Amino acid sequence: MTIHLRPAPGGVEFTVFAAPRSRKPGVTGVYADALRVAVRSAPEKGKANVELVEVLSGFLGVKPGAVEIVAGGGMRRKRVRVTGVSPAGLQQALERLR
Repeated sequence: MTIHLRPAPGGVEFTVFAAPRSRKPGVTGVYADALRVAVRSAPEKGKANVELVEVLSGFLGVKPGAVEIVAGGGMRRKRVRVTGVSPAGLQQALERLR
């Protein structure tokens, strides 16, 4: 599983593909070049984005405040910055999906 990672100050940036209104929330794999994240919430009033941050923080073992949506907040494809996680750390987390 490969996604495009970009080092960021104190962390890493990558693309996420959000799947709102899913039955079971969680990181489900890679979709194209993005990390696919399922959330139960509907994409209304930022609810899905809030849940996406919670799901990602749990998956990566960081506090929710360490996860920031930096681009694409109103779209399914989003650019996310996570502080406290290195590109190698993210790759290790992806290996757990296999």
